[in-house]
Amino acid sequence: MSKKVAIIGSGQLAKHIAHYISESGQMQVAGFICDFAEIGKPIDKHIVLGKIEDAEKLYKSGSFDSILIGVGYSRILYKKTVFDRFNGVIPFATFIHKSCFIDSTAVIDEGCILFP
Repeated sequence: MSKKVAIIGSGQLAKHIAHYISESGQMQVAGFICDFAEIGKPIDKHIVLGKIEDAEKLYKSGSFDSILIGVGYSRILYKKTVFDRFNGVIPFATFIHKSCFIDSTAVIDEGCILFP
């Protein structure tokens, strides 16, 4: 069974992440977690699972196995807040698109996303 990942956010970056993950077949997109979208609403073939406050409950219920943050740099402080909130509570996935070339000296940690 493939690993299910929830993406925090539902804007353009989150949708791009969902697209590349789905296209790669490396894991399954469980859906989005977003305070600014309607729960249950489909966004580009994936539903909004819940709000940020629901994330831990959704994780414990098995709705997903890990998370990625799909929030852009224009909201970097919010992104850090979300990371700090879930670090050590919910595992972060790592997504590396199959077209990427990774130098042997590169350090890629949990939560990293490398696009094509």
